[in-house]
Amino acid sequence: MPTLLKENKTQLNATRTSIADVPVSTFEGKRVLIRVDYNVPIIDGKIIDDERIVKSIPTLRYLIDAKAKIIIVSHLGRPKLKDPEFSLQLISKKLNDLLEIPIQFVSESIMESSIAQERSKNLSNGDILLLENIRYYEEETKNGDNLAISLSKLCDYFVQDAFGCVHRAHSSTSGITKYVPSFSGLLVDKELSVLGGLMETAEKPFISIIGGSKVSSKIQILDKLLTKVDTLMIGGGMSFTFLKALGYSIGLSVYEETYLDKALELIEYAKVNNKKIILPVDVVVADKFSNDAIKKTVKIDAIPDDMMGLDIGDVSTAMMANEIQNAKTVLWNGPMGVYEFSEFANGTNGIAHAMAECEGQTVIGGGDVVSACKQSGYIDKITYCSTGGGASLEFIQGKPLPGIEALSQSN
Repeated sequence: MPTLLKENKTQLNATRTSIADVPVSTFEGKRVLIRVDYNVPIIDGKIIDDERIVKSIPTLRYLIDAKAKIIIVSHLGRPKLKDPEFSLQLISKKLNDLLEIPIQFVSESIMESSIAQERSKNLSNGDILLLENIRYYEEETKNGDNLAISLSKLCDYFVQDAFGCVHRAHSSTSGITKYVPSFSGLLVDKELSVLGGLMETAEKPFISIIGGSKVSSKIQILDKLLTKVDTLMIGGGMSFTFLKALGYSIGLSVYEETYLDKALELIEYAKVNNKKIILPVDVVVADKFSNDAIKKTVKIDAIPDDMMGLDIGDVSTAMMANEIQNAKTVLWNGPMGVYEFSEFANGTNGIAHAMAECEGQTVIGGGDVVSACKQSGYIDKITYCSTGGGASLEFIQGKPLPGIEALSQSN
């Protein structure tokens, strides 16, 4: 497997303090509140993908070895009120299995009850206390001071290790840093290092593959990537906006009318600046949005008026795979089709296979692509899997990340 990308010391990296930058003894006997991202998919009471939990283990192990008293805070989904479906009780059991140590769980409110504070004070060195879903509190997403203060009373130090959440200014990601000395965790350190290096020191040919359904959600990253990459490959639903802009009839396929001119602008920019934009040349179309739909593969100039595109075709997949094979650096975000439907997952699986076979640096981001690579069995052959979809895209664009900026203003 290829080695990790070169580290890039950006201004964001330089101004924050990592737990690895201070003596280990700093945390001995201290209560350390760590923000993690355990927003994992759960179906019928079972965790379907534990990647984000597994990625938090190195920081937890570091703090356990440092003899810290650990309090974990995370969100899960977007619960209304205190919906038990989104309780972190199940997560505590998974953590117990991964760490092989007992995980204490507090279901009581940290704002209405003193139980969490009392139990945090009674922790022994190396103990772990997991708090209930932080999004049970309306103040969380509003970055409310009262919640941030309640969290700060539980600890002596705060560690930010939820990279997938650092693009949000919430009480548990940035608000708490106003009240307690704060550090970045090992996962955040690695994410910023790898993604920063990707944009600054990537070996060429540098290829990016962008999929998903909407141009609007990724238009800024497309702008940024075209200034950096040699080739930009576009698949998924968003490709139909580009095809429509070029004059193709796309049938019932999804597209965004307001971004047709922007799509043409990007295509023209690529021509003028000696960049390549690769779009599908064939697509798999269906008569309805369903796994049991009637389907067929057609060239992009032969899409029936009464059918919609749900995947890239075999010719497109092979064409893109050939580009990937010759690349030195590849970044992939967003599936090539409706991969959740097995009948329309071939394009996404084919790109995953090409990424696994690539001898260059391969980086994937976003839950859909990570899940697809896991399902296809290629995840272990990818150089780096980012835990942040939105956060990774915003970082690559150069946007400020509130959860990281807050660290530089702490201490």
